[in-house]
Amino acid sequence: MITVPLSKPIKAHGEELNELNLKAPSVPDIRKNGIPLIFQTDGAMSINANAVLNYLPALAGIPPSAVDQLDPPDITAICMAVIPFFTGSGT
Repeated sequence: MITVPLSKPIKAHGEELNELNLKAPSVPDIRKNGIPLIFQTDGAMSINANAVLNYLPALAGIPPSAVDQLDPPDITAICMAVIPFFTGSGT
């Protein structure tokens, strides 16, 4: 589990959240949402933020309406936190 502190709280399930606890994705999650990493032919890698946002209801246990409340810097932090689930680095 990875905890991501939020710079701006969000509301989910009637509660104010100041952090998200992200669990590792399951194979069904990956089948549904794909791998959120894009690999270029030159070896560079980028993150598909939309795919990460699609994962959040399952990984953080929050509704899509809560995902829509995230501040852009928090989306970036969440994207960076999710990478190790798919690369094995730092896990």
